[in-house]
Amino acid sequence: MRAGVAQGTALAILDGMAEDLAEETLSSFDALPEAAQAAVFDELSGGGSGYVRAASDEEMAAFRKTEDGANLAAQWGSNARRNVSKVNATLKRIVGQLSEADRKAFADWWVGLDQGAETAILKAMVK
Repeated sequence: MRAGVAQGTALAILDGMAEDLAEETLSSFDALPEAAQAAVFDELSGGGSGYVRAASDEEMAAFRKTEDGANLAAQWGSNARRNVSKVNATLKRIVGQLSEADRKAFADWWVGLDQGAETAILKAMVK
């Protein structure tokens, strides 16, 4: 059942993208080590805790440093602090499951994401 939830979330992320961006995102994800893929799917299937504290001023400032982060924080309005905290917790859980080499591969993938792909993934993390 969890695999179905993760697949549904992944499809929803990709469906919101232009076809070429969806293909590029999927291809880059497929190139990640299996452990990184499994950690992401675990999180997409609801692997994390539902409770998070509100993000601190420092966490909000760090999230808003990117154009994606600033746009999402504005869109999220009064839910921004909670959503940023959920994103941070999700990323921390993903990275926490990985070896050092897999962490680097995941970080390189994350930093290399197109803005539209990153935004779609971040939105999925807070659902």
